[in-house]
Amino acid sequence: MKQFSLSSLPALLLTAFLIVGLGDSCKKSKAADSDDGETQIVTLDVDYVAARDVYGEKYTFKVRFDAIGDITEYGIVYKPWIGEKTNKTPEVGDAESLRLPFTASPVVGAVETEDITLRFADFNDANYRAYAITKSGKIIYGEILYISFA
Repeated sequence: MKQFSLSSLPALLLTAFLIVGLGDSCKKSKAADSDDGETQIVTLDVDYVAARDVYGEKYTFKVRFDAIGDITEYGIVYKPWIGEKTNKTPEVGDAESLRLPFTASPVVGAVETEDITLRFADFNDANYRAYAITKSGKIIYGEILYISFA
């Protein structure tokens, strides 16, 4: 049987420490990569009809999930304008953009809808897109689409 030498103890401890340390860091990075899971949201064309009660139109916004991770909110964000506007990209948190959170629990592949009535006086044109906010705060967007009262 081979005898253990005290002179090899520091090297043995260092090796064990590095193995344990590297194992933990690999686990952490894998967890961070898959923190919220994969989410893919698609913006679909809007349906609209003239509203009876107000001078405007009732819009049915639609989205579809191709994959759903750990999300806390989803819906449509839109940026209305009258006349020409330089920044027409709707974004969650932008002071000129408005959010329409959906209330239904999303299902992969299903078309989710939410209705809203918008008045003609509020805008002539608008860009809109689907959004999903993950548990970690990341925002995933769908394609930007356009609507007009003209």
